[in-house]
Amino acid sequence: MYAVDIHVRPGELSGKMSEMRLWLDQHHFEPSAFSCHDESFGLLVSVQFRVAQEARAFAECFDGCTDR
Repeated sequence: MYAVDIHVRPGELSGKMSEMRLWLDQHHFEPSAFSCHDESFGLLVSVQFRVAQEARAFAECFDGCTDR
């Protein structure tokens, strides 16, 4: 599994989730898992992919960090 972590500011989760869903649909990518956690800066959204290339493309588009 390849995880992408994205920091989201408070109040922006709904809009960011819609943006992510549209992007995923357009690219025909299907994440395998999703989680969201409260952090001091806002929210940490973690999206997991089975394919490394999909994780990298998603991270690049949404300014996310990938695990190695």
